[in-house]
Amino acid sequence: MKYNMNINLLKSKIALKGYNRNELANELGISPTSVTNLTKGRHNPSYELMNRLYVVLGMSPEEATEIFFGSNLRDKKVV
Repeated sequence: MKYNMNINLLKSKIALKGYNRNELANELGISPTSVTNLTKGRHNPSYELMNRLYVVLGMSPEEATEIFFGSNLRDKKVV
């Protein structure tokens, strides 16, 4: 599935939780480089990583939807 994350909302959520790149990488079980790539929009997370972000960052379902899928849901035409 192709989707575009709301990078600014993700960065805000990370900042609100007080994580730096290395701390977040450690919590997620990924490399700091992967965190950078994620927050710069260079790649989209797998569903497994989305779930880990959801838990680690304490997202609500609404926040997760807005961060991971919001732009596609708004742009999708209903037929």
